[in-house]
Amino acid sequence: MGRPPRLMKLVVIILVCFFLSAIGSGVFVESASIDFPAEQLPYFISQYEVNVELRRDGSAVVEELIGYQVTEDLRDFSYLLRYPEAGHISLDKIIVSELTDGDETGFQIEALPGDENDGVIRPMTYYQQEKDDYLEINLHVFSQSNTERLIKLSYHVSDLILLHEEAGALDYQFFNSGVRGVITDPVLNMRLPQQVPMSQLWSVAVSQSDFNRETDQETISWRADKLRDREQLRLIVLMPPDLFPDAQKADLSLTWSELADQARELAEEEREGIRWRQRLFFLINVLVILALPIGLAIFRFFDHEASAEYQKKYSQNIPMFIPPALLAVFLRRRKPGHLMLATLFDLVRRGELDRDGYIFIRKDSAYEPYLGYKAYEIFLVTWLFDHVAEGRQRLSVSDIRKYARDSSHAADFRIYFQQFIVLVKESLDEYPLYDRKKTQQGKFLLLILAAAYAGLAIVLLIFLQSVTALLLVVPALVFLTYSFFLRHLNHDGSELYARGQAVKRGIRSAKKADIEFDPAYYALALPLAIALGYSERFVSHLSSRMERNQIDSSIQHEMAVYNVELGSQQWRNQLERLKDELQVMQSLISSSILLAGGPYI
Repeated sequence: MGRPPRLMKLVVIILVCFFLSAIGSGVFVESASIDFPAEQLPYFISQYEVNVELRRDGSAVVEELIGYQVTEDLRDFSYLLRYPEAGHISLDKIIVSELTDGDETGFQIEALPGDENDGVIRPMTYYQQEKDDYLEINLHVFSQSNTERLIKLSYHVSDLILLHEEAGALDYQFFNSGVRGVITDPVLNMRLPQQVPMSQLWSVAVSQSDFNRETDQETISWRADKLRDREQLRLIVLMPPDLFPDAQKADLSLTWSELADQARELAEEEREGIRWRQRLFFLINVLVILALPIGLAIFRFFDHEASAEYQKKYSQNIPMFIPPALLAVFLRRRKPGHLMLATLFDLVRRGELDRDGYIFIRKDSAYEPYLGYKAYEIFLVTWLFDHVAEGRQRLSVSDIRKYARDSSHAADFRIYFQQFIVLVKESLDEYPLYDRKKTQQGKFLLLILAAAYAGLAIVLLIFLQSVTALLLVVPALVFLTYSFFLRHLNHDGSELYARGQAVKRGIRSAKKADIEFDPAYYALALPLAIALGYSERFVSHLSSRMERNQIDSSIQHEMAVYNVELGSQQWRNQLERLKDELQVMQSLISSSILLAGGPYI
């Protein structure tokens, strides 16, 4: 037998969730985080080189070379230059180059300071504003997509080095200019006032990425393979004090050993923060991966929809104890236009109504009215004939369309339709098919899980400043969506579901599988085919069998209730007309519901 579609849907959801979690865990193994920018950036960083030239007075001249590969038209670049603990920053100049193939410098233009008071933003100008702890720079340079820009920021940093009793100490965060995006091959070059033995230098580089130190005479370099978005390098360097005789003295002078111990403590704090971030990233991946067994466990204990199996893949054993509209809803085929039309056709099959083309005719019954009707059937007949048809015994589908389009009736149509849907659900609930306690328990657990995952995603997104946290939204949405569909069927419900699926497959695939149903089956199954949305292919299958003389038309009158006499010479035209009428009626009723603002269920 075929695998139940409900189970297949769950498997697809779980596989998607597992695939996304595998992506997250795979990136974690490589880098311990997924630090993509929160928004799509209009560029990629192709180069980031920082050159620092230390002066004997403890200041430094800094040059930042930042290469951009522009992917969208861009008018501005923004930078935030952080002040050192005791110093200040003054911008010297900004050089802009547009690079071409094979040209590493390009045509260089110096940007000019702009005048904020004239109210005009001119190209190749920059505007700076001093804040409490940083200098904000906005550079106005138009850059077309698919071009390369090289921006060189030159600025002076005062009191970058503080002079202690036994050392000149540098403690500063580099690659911290507010540049967004992943940086490949970042380089920091630091030039000392004079050459000194490396044994007299001590440094510690704190970053999520591993920086390697290299030396070349008076220059020390730190290099890494990559810096992720928002990542930076905190560099602490101790140097001989005689290199900076004119530097500002620290308020509290410490020995070399004390400075080194303090630097180690600060570095350890930074590393501990990094480790905590890594733990949280690991937690995100674990939680996403755990969604797989959690989903399977909930399905196992709270969703027995696919627990029963039917012996046949295709079946014509229609469960007649439940009307076709209710069986369709039970099988999760919930198109309201089809449900309404299927109910009318089922009443025609039962002899409660007559049909003449697009017109349904209510009979004058001498016996007790609505005997054997379900509540939703009584409501539908009363609504359509007493209100839409205004008490007439004949109801055309075009009357329904006209009523729904009338603005004075649209609100009433919507209210009546919604009540019809409520009664359909209530009528289905009358059948002992569900274990309501386990259904509610499963739904409640799914909602709790969805809220927990979503809440944790928000908290971690704020704390980590990384969209990696949004991976938790995936299982949250899966759990939330699943909560709307979960239901725990009892034994009878599971049997009916499996049997109904076999009947549905037979109706849906009758022509493709060339199934030879009992001729009387077609009249019984037509209302269910309408409710399931397969009426056109179902009638086509009947026509195909008639064409091949697989049904003895001389003795088949079961379809006569639908104005189709298989024993007549006009059976072919009658089947084609029935198929066309069904298509038109389904379209008119569905559009009427939409016109009146009726929801799907």
